Amino acid sequence: LLLVVTWFSYGDHDDKLLFLPCSTKWKNLFKYCSIPLVSIIFTWWHVWLGIQMCFYPIEFVGCCAPYLGWQGIVPRRSEIMATRSCDIMIGHLI
Repeated sequence: LLLVVTWFSYGDHDDKLLFLPCSTKWKNLFKYCSIPLVSIIFTWWHVWLGIQMCFYPIEFVGCCAPYLGWQGIVPRRSEIMATRSCDIMIGHLI
């Protein structure tokens, strides 16, 4: 998306933007207004990917476990998290 915006706002076609006639002022406005849009899309994708990597895959995927591959952080540490939460709950009940 960033490359498309850059290609349309720069280049030899100074009098056109998205194949429509326009001035340099409109090209600059389009260029600067596209910055928040590209930032929002990239941030959304980055957060989505981080959440996916925390929870998926549930089983280890790769070879030479646990060195060459990936398993979600939460499933991988589920035993440790369950033990700690049980210890905390039992400690507060007694």
